[in-house]
Amino acid sequence: MNQMKQKLQCLPAIVHAVQKKFVFLIISLVMALPLVSQAHWVPVTGLQVGNIISVAFDPGNSANIFAGTDVQDIPSTTGLYRSIDAIETWNQITATSLTGRAIRSISISPDNTATLQKMFIAVAEQGIFRSTNNGNSWIPTQIEYPVNSRMYLTQNVTQVIVARQQGTTQKVYAVVSNDEDGNPNSAGIYMTTDNGANWTLVYQSDDVKKLLVHPNQPNTLYMATVTSGELLKSINGGTTFAAANSGLPTGGAIVNIAVDPDDGSRVYASVFSSGVSGFYRSINGGTSWTKTNDLIFAHIAVSSSDAVEGRLYAIRNESPVGGIQYSVFQSADDGVTWARVSNDNDGIPPETTLSTITVDQEVVYVGGDSGLYKYDHNAGSITDPTQADLSLSVSATPVSPQFNENLTYTLVVENLSNTRDASNVLVTSEALPAGMRLVAAGSSSECSYDTSTNRISCSANSVLKVDGVTFTVILRLPATVAGNQINARFAVTSDNDDILDNNIDQVNTVIDDGSSTDLVASNSAMVVNVGSTSVSDTLKASSSVHTSVTYIITNNPSKGSIEFANGDIGQSNIPNITYTPNQGQSGTDSFAFMIRSPDGHESNVATVTVSIKGTVENPTGQEDATTSKGVGSGSLHPLLMVLFLIFMLRRRLFA
Repeated sequence: MNQMKQKLQCLPAIVHAVQKKFVFLIISLVMALPLVSQAHWVPVTGLQVGNIISVAFDPGNSANIFAGTDVQDIPSTTGLYRSIDAIETWNQITATSLTGRAIRSISISPDNTATLQKMFIAVAEQGIFRSTNNGNSWIPTQIEYPVNSRMYLTQNVTQVIVARQQGTTQKVYAVVSNDEDGNPNSAGIYMTTDNGANWTLVYQSDDVKKLLVHPNQPNTLYMATVTSGELLKSINGGTTFAAANSGLPTGGAIVNIAVDPDDGSRVYASVFSSGVSGFYRSINGGTSWTKTNDLIFAHIAVSSSDAVEGRLYAIRNESPVGGIQYSVFQSADDGVTWARVSNDNDGIPPETTLSTITVDQEVVYVGGDSGLYKYDHNAGSITDPTQADLSLSVSATPVSPQFNENLTYTLVVENLSNTRDASNVLVTSEALPAGMRLVAAGSSSECSYDTSTNRISCSANSVLKVDGVTFTVILRLPATVAGNQINARFAVTSDNDDILDNNIDQVNTVIDDGSSTDLVASNSAMVVNVGSTSVSDTLKASSSVHTSVTYIITNNPSKGSIEFANGDIGQSNIPNITYTPNQGQSGTDSFAFMIRSPDGHESNVATVTVSIKGTVENPTGQEDATTSKGVGSGSLHPLLMVLFLIFMLRRRLFA
């Protein structure tokens, strides 16, 4: 009876164990099946294990990938895996020291060549191992305990990093939490320059949460601490560290940090602190920090700028305290805005605990307790047929409007999916300049403009597959935008497509300050009659902006002269130009002018035509001693002299 009772008591445990192995077997079989319809996140086939905690790409060959697991239910499946054909096939590296052990960290040398393929890994309970032949064979590189050289630090190596080679020296860093006995004196940052033959404790601390190495400066390190919640920086290979916290909240916790793989001065930190938690960015190597978003992320990865500069990926647990609901987020603007790029039905099973994220150009890998998953921006084959695929393009006309004119935004949303309509489509803008006013919103759906937030919003119940919708929004530009640029950024989402790959667009519009086109000089005509010494008139010009301008003569008259005085536009009763014809001139003359505003803008050139009626003999009114004297003035008129000579000649001939 007692034996039967004992067997019944053991039955629940036996059933639980069988169920667990059965579930694992089912997952393995499902992952091994070919994908009939791929989702945004594709399970990596061939890697028949779960609990992926470390992933690394070969910097010189992205088809060469390594993945490490945590302890598995089946010990023989725990260890290091390698794919040399871009994850098409995987093989477990079955070295005795690696099998059955968790692979906590993988680092591949950025200076590998075809003949030297160096990498280091941190293995739980075994220490650090080195390979120089792409993982085919491994050599242990034990870190000696600083106090007693007969002891080795094996169990608590949490991170290993191979720095870029400088000259003939290549540094490798390792983070050790403590020794087997929990002694904090052995914890800290270790460094080797001879491929692990000798390790030196360069910085002693049991408070190292994560270490980063500058991609091009092997002596520059960034370190996040555990209990003090600080971010520290070293420029001498870890010998000394200084605070690099300006702009970061105090009294909180650094959740995780990341560095740009191309620009080591760009560093990112996820911080938890009461009231000021969020995502922070430094563009000057930690000298100062700026908060860009309120979200907190457990893991961060930065894409190479060869793909898209400023594109980041991160893992976040969105479940309430104690729950599991991990999601992957993407930022395309250097951490300012974030969009979720994983959902319950996007290929990653719900309640998967994600523990690592790695990005190589546009290909992203996340690992967790249900396996390894891939997301490729450039591969159209991974589009989920159950999802819509929206894209957005924005244009604005006129290209260079003036203030007090209308600016028309045209928003074109296309659904590129050939299998699924998009439902509850929403196009929204970021905040536009204050003072804009909605003139009209004509489209096949509804648009509005919120004057309290200065945002455009357009919605449609649906956008059919392989179809689109166009929204038109006309806004009146206020005078306050004159001479500025409006950078209007729009995004489109729907209930079944919040993957913001191509769903964001921006149009930049330069607003003319109105000065050049507002200044107008007009053609006009003047008439001067014989007997008049000059004529005065007002040049024709206009401006609705400037009350005072400068008149510029661009071409002088040829038959006369002008006296010119600056004046104010609008005072048409005050002459500001006087034309005086030259002596003996008649016919048509002309001159040209323009106006210039105080800010240096100029109008068009206008022509003033002058008609001179008759012949002007003496425009000044003064007598000419050679042309105006009469007969009795002491000299004879030339015609009288001729007649007198003819008379005298005839008289002599007939005498």
